[in-house]
Amino acid sequence: MVKKLRFWLNFGIGLAIAAFFLWLFFRSVKNWGELWDSLLTARYIFIVPAILISLATFIFRALRWHYLLYGIKRIPSLRLFSPMLIGFMGNCLLPARAGEFIRAYLLAQRENIKLTASLATLVVDRMFDMFVLLLLIAGVLLFYPLDETVLLSATGRSLEDIRFFLGVVATSAFAGLVGFILLLYYKKDAAARILSAVLFFLPSGVRQKIVALFVSFTEGLHIFKNGRHVCIAVVISIAQWILGALMFYPLFFAFGIQEKLSLTSVAVVLAAASVGVSIPTPGYAGPFHFFVQVGLQLCDSSISDTTAKAYALVTHIATFFPVILIGIGFAFKEGISLAQMEKTSEQLKESVE
Repeated sequence: MVKKLRFWLNFGIGLAIAAFFLWLFFRSVKNWGELWDSLLTARYIFIVPAILISLATFIFRALRWHYLLYGIKRIPSLRLFSPMLIGFMGNCLLPARAGEFIRAYLLAQRENIKLTASLATLVVDRMFDMFVLLLLIAGVLLFYPLDETVLLSATGRSLEDIRFFLGVVATSAFAGLVGFILLLYYKKDAAARILSAVLFFLPSGVRQKIVALFVSFTEGLHIFKNGRHVCIAVVISIAQWILGALMFYPLFFAFGIQEKLSLTSVAVVLAAASVGVSIPTPGYAGPFHFFVQVGLQLCDSSISDTTAKAYALVTHIATFFPVILIGIGFAFKEGISLAQMEKTSEQLKESVE
């Protein structure tokens, strides 16, 4: 009963967030016929290279995961595609990013490694993504000539405010996370004492469980033993994000806005889209649409609302639908249903808690 309640609560929260951002996205539509015409007249041939580039990023993701796992077990990149794409599909269709737990569980079961080690590699995996994303957003805010009127209208904050937030708050938080993970790996006992002190307000039993869980994660941090592998993972991450940015470029041609935008504009759209993806909603609907539109109009405010909205809608399909379909295919091959995935993710969350 509690599991079902938690599932529907998470799902309901995700739907509410999606509904709010979809309302923000669609509220300025004055002529629905014009939006429909924009979608009908788009040159959909350009969605093909966009999808191919998007799927190619998973080659780099699998390769990076291979290096993150290297100190635990040497697993060929090709063997990582199935759990990875099933996990990404789960993130799209299940609430609260349940796909991450599924991905870790499938890998642990298939390759006979500890679940905590598998989960730890995903934490480090996201850490590399966060590192490149912060670099990307910092580069956009510092060097790209953004339209501040659009930024103020969309966020209610000036460019200086956002620069300050990212420069101080986000960077400090990231540095703290990296510092703690390194301390956890190199000085396990010291990290355990610090974490226990930070969690002083929790009951002793709960605090000890959390500390023990974090300490067990050290088994998945073997990449830090090998500086060469860390550098390779950073290079792969940068290549993956560059490829991810290029995915947005063919769709400029689909809507005839390529002459208004430069190739570097894809960095702005990717940065904005990444903010949207970080907000958990079913199928990434809502925040993704809203922030892609904002990113596009930050590059050139002369792009009409109708065109920007149509672009966001098509980009959402090109980005997520192929991954969902391929993930479902892998899940079918593995004999896993969505119901089983949800049940497994709930069990894993309980074991972690």
